[in-house]
Amino acid sequence: MIRIGIIGSESSHATAFARYFNCPDPKTGIYRYNDIRVVAAVGSKESQAALAQEAGPLFMAEKPEDLLGSVDAVMITSRSGSTHYSYALPFVRKGMPLFIDKPFTSDPEQAAMLAEEIAASGSPVIGGSGCKYAESVQELKRIVSQLKEEDSFIGGAINFDIMLDSPYDGIYFYAPHLVEMCLEIFGEGIRSVSAMRTGSSLTAMLRYEASLVSLHFTAGARQSSCILFSKEKNHFRNIDISEIYDAEATRFAEMLLGRQSGTPLRQLTYSVEIIDAIVRAEHQHCEISLI
Repeated sequence: MIRIGIIGSESSHATAFARYFNCPDPKTGIYRYNDIRVVAAVGSKESQAALAQEAGPLFMAEKPEDLLGSVDAVMITSRSGSTHYSYALPFVRKGMPLFIDKPFTSDPEQAAMLAEEIAASGSPVIGGSGCKYAESVQELKRIVSQLKEEDSFIGGAINFDIMLDSPYDGIYFYAPHLVEMCLEIFGEGIRSVSAMRTGSSLTAMLRYEASLVSLHFTAGARQSSCILFSKEKNHFRNIDISEIYDAEATRFAEMLLGRQSGTPLRQLTYSVEIIDAIVRAEHQHCEISLI
């Protein structure tokens, strides 16, 4: 049995993951994995109790280090990315498998340091925003790839909800969803970033070598959508993220079972760097070069 400990029981993500591993699939009535269970949780007493109601009896730990020796893998779902480095470190240094929820961290220097620790220990790690796994995002990625092969791709625009002044590290709480979807669809290689805030929303312009992509952080938006601009026609898709928790948990389970590799460390740290560049561009009212 592979025993998982969840750090951050207050998060709705924690509830979704605990249900995934500890409860039968509502579609089939059978357990997805018979040999993987969530057995412990770290968080407030109230959130631990609520999680246990959903997932069954759990070992209630007061702090992350209390899980050492009691679990085989850890899922960090704390809402504040600023806690992720310190929460992850004891387990990374033991070489344990981890899931680190979005954001990987809320600081590019911490992201780089955590990535170095992971590389040194060999811990398999998966994480970031699950929105990048949405089928509509993967479809858009395939379309962009085809348009580039045809030398027809011009640029794109994509939106997602935002809480710029969230108590959980401000923009870092929601921004990873939009940024990681962008990177999945359009790729890395961003050369510069500019940004402008209007009220509770923000628009960022990402300059690639041969294209521009606009990110629309739209406060209160219930729908996320993307449009691709090409020489022949535009391609529009609404983005459905209803299945992303299952997609994330499945990838983590397959990694635990040795059937899938972890998320490339560069992918985890790059999204933090882009969010940081967006923040600096908006605050300084200038274009931030990334090359």
